[in-house]
Amino acid sequence: MSFYNRKTKIACFVKDITNEKKQTTLIADEKKKSEELLLNILPLPVAIRLKQGETSICEKFNDVTVFFSDMVGFTVMSSIMSPNELIVLLNDIVHNFDHLTEKYYIDKIKTIGDAYFCVAGAHASRASDHTEE
Repeated sequence: MSFYNRKTKIACFVKDITNEKKQTTLIADEKKKSEELLLNILPLPVAIRLKQGETSICEKFNDVTVFFSDMVGFTVMSSIMSPNELIVLLNDIVHNFDHLTEKYYIDKIKTIGDAYFCVAGAHASRASDHTEE
């Protein structure tokens, strides 16, 4: 019997991986958002150690400056100004603080409304003369 006379069966399987690709992309996007959120909350060296599995992250720093600001009269101002004016003012203040934290290697910890909280000198990679600046 020759090769040409045999009945040949060929099976072909097609798998649609569109949904798998979408899920992979969504997971990657969510992981990126999670990482960005982590970096907004924690300084980079601490975030790296946390991601590497450390559970008790403690360090001692001898020369640290902690800055906390709160706008005096903010509640009164908020009742006088329009919401748009208030947001523009807060955004301007926070933007200026953020600019200074980047310029002088200061770790921004948190902003809540009119309150701003940051720390200088808490990491070896930062400028050690933060008290001079």
